[in-house]
Amino acid sequence: CFVSRRLGLAAMLYVVCLICFPRAYLGYHYPTDLLVGATIGAVCAYVFNLEVARRWLAAPVVAWERSAPRCFYMGLFFLTLQFATLFDSLRGSALAAYHLAEKVLAHR
Repeated sequence: CFVSRRLGLAAMLYVVCLICFPRAYLGYHYPTDLLVGATIGAVCAYVFNLEVARRWLAAPVVAWERSAPRCFYMGLFFLTLQFATLFDSLRGSALAAYHLAEKVLAHR
């Protein structure tokens, strides 16, 4: 919506018709869940598009990308991989660490 109003409207219609409506119809989410999620997304997009937020958030990231591109892109790859897999590996590691700590503390 910030780049092109027409493209933003097309993307919003796509999301409503092909993602949100089926999820509500099939009972995966309540309509209020979807409305609250859309509201949170819209507010975050608006706030993060403000000049002060872009300067405060983006400046360190851009500086890191310019100073150490290999580390930056490797970190970005792992971050996007975690989003794509819903943090399964991190959750599994955290659960294993929790069970290990539980056993260690039980033997004391």
